[in-house]
Amino acid sequence: MELRLVAARPAEVADEALRKRERAAWDALVAHQHGRLYNLLVRLTGDRELAADLTQETFLAAYRSAHTYAGRSGPEAWLCGVALNCYRNHRRRHGGRGLPDEIGDGLPDPAPTPEQLAQLREQADLLREAVGRLPEAYERVVALYYFAGLTSAQIAEEEGVAHGTVRWRLHQAVRKLWFMLQPHTGKEEPA
Repeated sequence: MELRLVAARPAEVADEALRKRERAAWDALVAHQHGRLYNLLVRLTGDRELAADLTQETFLAAYRSAHTYAGRSGPEAWLCGVALNCYRNHRRRHGGRGLPDEIGDGLPDPAPTPEQLAQLREQADLLREAVGRLPEAYERVVALYYFAGLTSAQIAEEEGVAHGTVRWRLHQAVRKLWFMLQPHTGKEEPA
C-alpha cells in the first residue's frame, strides 16, 4: 500500500498564514484589498478622510482578531465584514449617521455643472440615508453587494447563511429602498 501525503490547497495555506499573522500574507492582503475597503467605506460614509481612518481601523481590527478567522469565506469577504463592523461602531460612538458635506466618487465625466453636482449630492445623501434606515441584515448585504462588489455567494459564506437568503435579502432591501425613495423619484413601482 502506498502512502500519499495530501497537500493543502493554496487558499488553506494563505488562510493559515493570515491566522498566524505572517507579514508577507498581511502585506499581500493589504495591497489587494485596501482599495476595495476604502471604496466601500467612502460609499457608506460619503467622507474620504473618515473612510481612510476607518480603512486603517479595519486592518488593525482584522489583524488583532486574525486568530478568529475561520476561512469559511475568502479573506476579502471577511475583511468587508470587519469594515462594516468598524463603520457601525463608529456610527454608534458618534451618535448616528450625520450626513457628510462631501459626495462620493461616482461623479460622471466630463465635469458636471454646479447644478448637477448639487443634484447628485442630494441624491447620494438620500440614498445613503435610506440605506442607513434599512434593517441591519439588509444594510449589510446592500453594502457588501453594491458597495464592496462581493458576489451573493461570497456574502452567503461570510454571513453564514444560504445563498438564497442573501438573494432574498437583496431583493427585499431593494424593494424597501424603492418605497423609501419613491416620494423623491416620483416613479411608480416596477412591475
